[in-house]
Amino acid sequence: MKPYSPTFLQPYGAVAWRLAMLALPWQTRWFCDAELAGWPWEQGRLSFYVAWFFILAAVLLNWNSVKKNWSAISGKRASFVLAIGSLITGSLLASGLDAQAWRPMVQWWSQILILALFGLSLWRADVTRRQLAVWFVLSLVPHVVLGFYQFAVQQVAGGSWLGMASQLTVSLGVSVIEVGGERILRAYGGFPHPNVFAGWLVMGLLLSIWLASLARTKQRWAAWAGLASALSGVLFLTFSRSAWVAAVVGVIGLLIYLKKDKAQLRFGLSALVVSMLITIPLVISNRALIQTRFDFSKRLEAKSLETRATSWCQGIALFGKHIVFGSGSNAELLTLAKDYPSPAVAPLEPPHNVYVLALADMGALGMIALLYLIILFVRSIWHAEQRGLAMVLIFPLLILAALDHYLWSQWAGQTLLALTLIIVVRGTPTRLEDNHN
Repeated sequence: MKPYSPTFLQPYGAVAWRLAMLALPWQTRWFCDAELAGWPWEQGRLSFYVAWFFILAAVLLNWNSVKKNWSAISGKRASFVLAIGSLITGSLLASGLDAQAWRPMVQWWSQILILALFGLSLWRADVTRRQLAVWFVLSLVPHVVLGFYQFAVQQVAGGSWLGMASQLTVSLGVSVIEVGGERILRAYGGFPHPNVFAGWLVMGLLLSIWLASLARTKQRWAAWAGLASALSGVLFLTFSRSAWVAAVVGVIGLLIYLKKDKAQLRFGLSALVVSMLITIPLVISNRALIQTRFDFSKRLEAKSLETRATSWCQGIALFGKHIVFGSGSNAELLTLAKDYPSPAVAPLEPPHNVYVLALADMGALGMIALLYLIILFVRSIWHAEQRGLAMVLIFPLLILAALDHYLWSQWAGQTLLALTLIIVVRGTPTRLEDNHN
């Protein structure tokens, strides 16, 4: 009998992380329901996502690499642990003895730590930036198909095994555009909201154009350019204004980054042109919907703007009441509910700005620890090769974070943020990697 060797498990680990990447966009889970102010309380639901099985399998099968990584960062280990420990301690102090506040805190930190372990297992487990980008884009293919179908039939067919709720245009709370007395459904894909779907599509579009710029055969270029076209088209059908802005900024940044290599610029630019083949006809045929989305005199658009402005003010007010430790990780709605009658007239929403939301949740001390972690991260990518690409991906994230809350408050947004940051910190791919997807 052959002695045990960690290398024996490496092929299984490679399969596990790929399956995890494919499973992450799906929201299938088991959960214990929760209610707040007479409405379902998403942050208070204790959940176990199906994707966690694959993540934990990838972590366990690549455990030798995880230990290696932990040893490799021994110089920063104490600072890292101190910062994370300070954030968790602040959350515990903010929650106090309120058992209801522990539900969102435990769920939020469970999700963060699972994603951190996943990133650590990928960091030196022979997973390249290009491989991660490939599987990120591939994971969106079924959701792109769903997005086009949903817009065509104007409904989302729910399915618990897919983690999708039914969405009909006649139902209240469904994301629609009102034009000419008609309600037009926005594309959801397999995500909880069109804006979340759009955030994933922005990153998928940028990565597919980048992959097309690296292609060394016409077939591969055509495949990535075709995917970029599909991603761009369904991104338009989400009618997410913040994602549109982030996509434009990201594409401009990507083209500037690709200027250093004329061949890559040519391939990337041609892929961008191809990506417009589906989008331009959709824009022309749905121009009335675009006008409505930017006409803030319309009822739904005015309500959307008012909701965001109100949520920002509420977030700032929350920080003013809990300056030191904040309201607790993901527990801001629990604090807000104390000022509302039960049941409230509408579901309570977090501040639609990650920076304000983080400040309200973590307080001043938590933000100091969080900023320290951000500094460590920025220093790591600033000294890394191809930091230009890192900036291309980070700037759209900063825009999305300024205009919505899901990157902080929802599992689907946290996974998007985590995967993007994992891709950012990976080393520069070599030309040989084109044959190892």
